[in-house]
Amino acid sequence: MANNVKFKAPALPIPPAQYNQSLYQRTFSILRLYFNQLDEHLRQDLGDTTINGDLTVTGGVTAGATTINGELAVNANTLKLTSTTPNSTTENPSIELFRDGGTAASGSEIGAVKFFGTNNASEKFEYAGIYAETEYPVDGNEQGCMKFKLGHGGGQEDPAMSLFSYGLVMGYGNPILMSYSNGYMQFYSPNAAQKSFKLNATPNATVANGAYDIYLPDVTSGTLAVTNSAVAFTAGAITGTTLTGTLQTAAQTNITSVGALDGGSITSGFGTINNGGSSIVNTGTFTLGATSPYAPYGIINGGLTLNLGTGKTFDMVSTNTGADDHPVLNSYRDSSSPADADTLGTIRYQGNNDADQKVTYAEVEAQADDVTDGTEDGAYKISRMVAGTSTLGFELNASGVDISTPLTVNTGPVTINSNDTNADLVISNNEASSADASPIIKLNRSHGASGGNDGDDIGKIQFFGANDRGLSSGGPEQILYASLFTEIIDSGDGSEDGGLKYSRVTGGSQQTGDLVTQPLNGGVQFPAQSAAPSSPANGQVYYDTDDHKLKLYANGAWVDLN
Repeated sequence: MANNVKFKAPALPIPPAQYNQSLYQRTFSILRLYFNQLDEHLRQDLGDTTINGDLTVTGGVTAGATTINGELAVNANTLKLTSTTPNSTTENPSIELFRDGGTAASGSEIGAVKFFGTNNASEKFEYAGIYAETEYPVDGNEQGCMKFKLGHGGGQEDPAMSLFSYGLVMGYGNPILMSYSNGYMQFYSPNAAQKSFKLNATPNATVANGAYDIYLPDVTSGTLAVTNSAVAFTAGAITGTTLTGTLQTAAQTNITSVGALDGGSITSGFGTINNGGSSIVNTGTFTLGATSPYAPYGIINGGLTLNLGTGKTFDMVSTNTGADDHPVLNSYRDSSSPADADTLGTIRYQGNNDADQKVTYAEVEAQADDVTDGTEDGAYKISRMVAGTSTLGFELNASGVDISTPLTVNTGPVTINSNDTNADLVISNNEASSADASPIIKLNRSHGASGGNDGDDIGKIQFFGANDRGLSSGGPEQILYASLFTEIIDSGDGSEDGGLKYSRVTGGSQQTGDLVTQPLNGGVQFPAQSAAPSSPANGQVYYDTDDHKLKLYANGAWVDLN
């Protein structure tokens, strides 16, 4: 327990001239009730959590709905978002970047993903980036734009590619625009001196079997046509740089290369590329959008794995200067039949053991405890691996906070703020098989290598309350009315003695003394000393070790009681 923990003192009985067993029992009952109230307050729901600063996650963290007013850095090689919703046509889970900056204007940036690495001078450099803009923010006719930038020559080619609703602009300086209009897919440069490439996307009824026309302006001799006729191309390899004849393929849906297609690029105008059980390896910028072959319209239906390699991180960065929280990472389980205890999302931290087996060493899980409309309850759980078994250590739910592991607070003080008359601190022990299984409050003073010294205080409970000082003098002030504390009387190895002491305010001043004790073998143990106490008060009793008398101070004089 940390020192200097302040709380309102309970109403203790006024000590009589002489202590007795009944008074001690009454005092003990009042203190026990008070500490029960403290514990009950600790078990109350702590509510939502706000982190006013940066947060670095290296294990598992948090409670309730968490607001991070700063940057979030995830120090891991892989970040996975997993949804267990079966057979769903909606995106589960999703990442949502929302810039709620008031009235939008054309060309306003509304979110970005940036890719950083180091150069050969060990300096951080932005090698690539993806960001979105409001192209036309008029209500009912909104249009957006996705732009991509690339590092080049120590600076940025920004944008290197832009995706609009009417087409795709590629290149920096002399861009190429790809668009679809009037049944044709067109590729051309805004520079009038550049020629264009045009594809007729509608079958030509005048050509047998419904052919598609491709117009290449540089082909001046003959035509280039791809049809679904039965004529196969068997002329062999094309080695020239200019095609002057006719190329026809058989009626098939696949293009097969004998060698590697690595001399240029393959451009697909289709919405998706079905690669079967194989993988599409992307060595450049991974793009999301309506024309992306990897994730059409920003949807990834087969899961996403980010292989970051060594020394790389996954960052979500927002340059918005407003107070709203973004970017936002949402994990949404869109279940058509939600039920109590459904898991809503899990973050797992995995690594290998010494047998080269993949192990989940820790995980953070969110759960829907109650899905009833209007009375929904949620829970947040943190588990970790203990001796080969995943073990729950922390749970925040509607009933409060459950900590299933020893709790150590390395920096104090710990303050409990209570607004009612119930117990603020309750300590319960559920062990029923042992006679010594009582709740224990352990106060431990670590003295270091030199050990303790005679007269050292080793634990204290202080009782504070307010006095009635008037407002003209500054108002009531907090007063230490009483305390219980222990002291090292003799720290010698093998002859250790301890003392149980008290302090109280008398006439506005602190008065300290030893508590009268009752040994286990019976009787009351009075202070034993060779000289009478100075400035005694009527009713004081002590045992004189010189004449072996029990003395009582009465009516201004010491009287022998034996």
